[in-house]
Amino acid sequence: MVSPFEELEYIVDYLPDEGEAVIVTRKDGELVCDPFQQEANLDPLSNTQLYGRFVQANERLQSCCLHPILISVLGCFCLCVLMHNIFDTGWKSWYLDIGIILFSITGCIQWIQRKQSHTFRTQVRPMLHWQLRMLGLDRFRIIGSLRHRPELKTLLRLIVQNGE
Repeated sequence: MVSPFEELEYIVDYLPDEGEAVIVTRKDGELVCDPFQQEANLDPLSNTQLYGRFVQANERLQSCCLHPILISVLGCFCLCVLMHNIFDTGWKSWYLDIGIILFSITGCIQWIQRKQSHTFRTQVRPMLHWQLRMLGLDRFRIIGSLRHRPELKTLLRLIVQNGE
């Protein structure tokens, strides 16, 4: 019969390097050491620091919407009021208001997209490049991971559009 100390000496011989692991099992009365490989985490956004930076970047991009929307709504309202007062058209020309609103919405969307694209190029992209280099990640893993996060859709859209 083998003593427990001899079994421990056997296990010590098979201990892996730092950061690696083994599974020790008993088969037919003997200890067997097998290497254990943990599955690598496939989701890079499980890193809380990276996820936090992505949330911050996404919020920064979404904040680009506030001023264009506010100015477009106020401008649209003022233009409709002026048109009705200057031309004294009343409600019989309501379709002109809808035309003004549609042009305002189109202009607002274009303005927001340009502002977000500029913010992405000047502020967000340099930070993302640095962070991805530090963690050794490529952009396609990030795109795949962001695709499953609806709360980060603005960031995903800009990464894909700008060929990040």
